[in-house]
Amino acid sequence: MVSLDWERANQGLKEMMKRSYRLSQAAGGPEGIEGIFARIENVWIGRGEREIHLDFYRARAPRATIVFQPGIGMYARVYSVLGGILSREGYHFLAIDRPGHGLSPGEKGGGTVEEALAVTGEVIEFARHSFRVPVVLLGSGLGGTLTFFAVLSGFTPELAIAHNVIYPGWYAGFRGLGEILSRFPARMFPIKWLADFRQLTVDPVIMDWVTGETDPVIAWKVSGRFLASLIQFWVKHPPQDPAPLVVVSGTRDRMVWPVWSRMAVRSAGLKKVNFQAIPGAGHLLFQDHLDQSVPLLKKVIGESLFPQLKVDGRQ
Repeated sequence: MVSLDWERANQGLKEMMKRSYRLSQAAGGPEGIEGIFARIENVWIGRGEREIHLDFYRARAPRATIVFQPGIGMYARVYSVLGGILSREGYHFLAIDRPGHGLSPGEKGGGTVEEALAVTGEVIEFARHSFRVPVVLLGSGLGGTLTFFAVLSGFTPELAIAHNVIYPGWYAGFRGLGEILSRFPARMFPIKWLADFRQLTVDPVIMDWVTGETDPVIAWKVSGRFLASLIQFWVKHPPQDPAPLVVVSGTRDRMVWPVWSRMAVRSAGLKKVNFQAIPGAGHLLFQDHLDQSVPLLKKVIGESLFPQLKVDGRQ
């Protein structure tokens, strides 16, 4: 049964997107926002407490399936405009509600990185066997870091695209901080403590929506257990032949500086990584800068998966 919180969150999300000039324009106006929401299919995989909810945006003739991992605290539907646009461009789009997020059962703001990665693997295999087209693993913010971790862990999407990457676990001192946090697994920490949210967005409508914390479905706090797992995650020996990885950043991102992503990749020992920068873009590439980020996604997917085709912006 869908809760009243879910209904209220969805209505508030739609209204925010309609008021946002950037999101509304990208979607084709308020009617476009309504149309995108009407096309969302609810998909469930797994059973019982391990059941995972996915938002599915179906393409008519899909070139690939994009498996999307949201940012920290967020749930799949927050990225509706991105999903709607990419499905119109010829890509199935499966957005994950991690355990305890969106409609997926579990402790809100809890879990571990390892549990999130297990879900990622399940969704990749579900997409691969369900649709029989290449799978692109795409993540933003925390989702970008999880995408990076998935590559380090030997996951095998045909392509991985990470918007922003951090890797505190490569440094023993940070792992020590994680050990301290692990002693307080149930303590909840506001996500606004983890980064400078003043640098989140250039859109005043989105900023008001976030700072007001009015969405009842977003996990505005995360557990010490989750943070400990994030800080302590470390792969000593990454795969010799990892999945192709593209790391994307906005040149004006002052919430997760682009240099941090380069440091993380270098620390992990990955060699053949394609770094892409979006000039003048800030942190929310998939809300504030869809006019730049979507063409870049199409370009890197086309060049990586379909090099025999001419990439001209539309493919």
